[in-house]
Amino acid sequence: MKTLLFRALLAFLVVSGLLTATLFVRSAFLRPQTLSEVAVHPFDFDAARALDRLTVAIRIPPEPTPEAPGFPEFLASAFPAVHAALVREAVAPSSFLYTWSGTDPELEPVLLVARMGPAPTGPGAEAWRFPPFSGELADGAVWGRGTLSGRGPLVAIFEALDALLAEGFDPARTLMVAVGGPVEEEGSGLSEVAALLESRGIVALWALGDGGGIAEGLLPGVTEPIGVIGTAEQGALALRLTARGVGGPASAPPRGTAAGRIAEAIVRLEDPGFTPRIQGPTRRLFLALAPHMDPGTRMLAANLWLFERPLARALSGNPWLGATLRTVAAPTLLRAEADRGALPSHATARLRVGIAPWDAPDAVLEEIWARLGDLEIELLPEPAGAAPIPPSAISSTDTEGFLRIRDAARAVFPDLLVVLPATVPGVTDVRPFSAVARDSYRFVPFRMNAATLASLRGANERIPVTDYVGMIRFYGELIRRGTE
Repeated sequence: MKTLLFRALLAFLVVSGLLTATLFVRSAFLRPQTLSEVAVHPFDFDAARALDRLTVAIRIPPEPTPEAPGFPEFLASAFPAVHAALVREAVAPSSFLYTWSGTDPELEPVLLVARMGPAPTGPGAEAWRFPPFSGELADGAVWGRGTLSGRGPLVAIFEALDALLAEGFDPARTLMVAVGGPVEEEGSGLSEVAALLESRGIVALWALGDGGGIAEGLLPGVTEPIGVIGTAEQGALALRLTARGVGGPASAPPRGTAAGRIAEAIVRLEDPGFTPRIQGPTRRLFLALAPHMDPGTRMLAANLWLFERPLARALSGNPWLGATLRTVAAPTLLRAEADRGALPSHATARLRVGIAPWDAPDAVLEEIWARLGDLEIELLPEPAGAAPIPPSAISSTDTEGFLRIRDAARAVFPDLLVVLPATVPGVTDVRPFSAVARDSYRFVPFRMNAATLASLRGANERIPVTDYVGMIRFYGELIRRGTE
């Protein structure tokens, strides 16, 4: 018996030693990517005038009035040279297609996608330091809804086009700019632009819209800024949950009120949530970043074959990173009303579910039904027409499109540690063009940190002046690289 126990202990120690050695060796031999220098092209524009035009753009009301012209009129008056050189087509009441014809019609075009309408203001105006549509220039930033997503990137694209035209740049490859309307939840008209391109048999070499950016302090163990290009994005579905109760006086509530059951259902979806995984583009991101991480995090990231599940669970509490690791569900509307002193006889909740690229929509619905089967569950239509919207395909990182975007980012932002692919939470503006673009990417060059990400749908959205100037330079560099 003692001999058997000794052998078992010896075997355990040997296996443990080999495992420990393997973990440390894999970690120690990781080497960072060797990045060659990227030259930046000369690019001249009037930064002060560009900031003035951005502040005017942010002040335009979401709904035009006779006294206040709409955003298309602003673009035409602010950028006359662009409108003279490019062909503009009104595709739908809220969307346009701009075409800058290249000198070589045999080359497939490239496509930029942006929206001219701001997102909803989110919290009430009292939560903002400056009014949501003030376009205030203060503390080294332009303040207002749409500065980071929507109008800010769109106006930056037009600034880049204006500057390239002024220097006499002549593209070899055709450039198209798809401009969507107000808010994605109400339909931006981008699907109509995509349908127009498809009807003409046009296939873009690559398309770029919003999504990724320059991540700062969002990844564990990494202090330097990194470029994050979305090569995939979540799917989505919307649900309405309904719980019914008996009503009655609030002073003597029964067990299991309608409102209480809705609240309990939301908790059942949020905790423990859906299973997190480090898969797809996010796995590639972790493996590439591992050499740059602190020793402890590097060992975990270098040995995902062993630590994927515990590491994914630990990271899933991070709002931005967690949304790239799993399917997520969040309530967007709660409603339960009754007369004063009475219990509501029914309560409803609207849920938005972001579906991870490795999860099938049907499987996600089955899991939700298994957890919430005691409620009425109704699948709501999506703005794009599909219900639900499946996760996107994963675009390649070895194509001309990814390399052009990567090199433009590295040229304009030399402090970037690396530029890597990732999964983007949510459904982006580039999604409608998946059928008319060989690859779809998501990147807007602003500094993403906890504060800026919170302001995208919260109060006090703003873009630092340095970020906006860099955004214009990026689009100028990208258009040049992508169409030469």
